[in-house]
Amino acid sequence: MSCDEVYWFFVLNDINHFAKVFVILDQQFEMLQTACRLHTTTHRTGNPTIDACFDADRLDLGRVGITPDPNRMATEKGKEMAKNL
Repeated sequence: MSCDEVYWFFVLNDINHFAKVFVILDQQFEMLQTACRLHTTTHRTGNPTIDACFDADRLDLGRVGITPDPNRMATEKGKEMAKNL
């Protein structure tokens, strides 16, 4: 095997790894877009990641003078945290 072949192996192998990373990042970005789009109109989605985003936003409502309602949290952990504010 020549040095050129080894070089191209590493280049193509890295591209393959980067492609996998971009697919994962794209999926995560789509999920974040969904969370942003729905967070003011949807109580709970059933997707743990999106629901955690909803709760994170709701738990931060104190920034605008609103106390979060535990019954409006999307997750059990969010309800627990809202009760302790």
